[in-house]
Amino acid sequence: MNLVQTQYTELNEVVMNLQIDLKNVGEELELVKSDMEERSSTVTDTAPIQKMKDAFKKLRADTRQLEVRIGVVNHTLMQAKLRQRPNEEKKQSLLNPGTDPDGYGEDDP
Repeated sequence: MNLVQTQYTELNEVVMNLQIDLKNVGEELELVKSDMEERSSTVTDTAPIQKMKDAFKKLRADTRQLEVRIGVVNHTLMQAKLRQRPNEEKKQSLLNPGTDPDGYGEDDP
């Protein structure tokens, strides 16, 4: 009877140790699962990439709009210069009556 009791106590201790090990492994498994789930959701989450794409589209649209505005300003400036040129030629011809407004001399064909 004592021999069986001793074996029972020893085996009971082994079972207790194995249960503690099982609990530790279970906790570790839960940590790994939660970590993997977090990484998976981070990898599949495309919201930051979509935000970047939207920002690039907005930048392209803004760039196009600015290019159009620059073109309009260049055109307006060119028109102003062209309008101003005849006035300057008239003033020049009034100041120097012997010169042609086109810049050629009178003797030139």
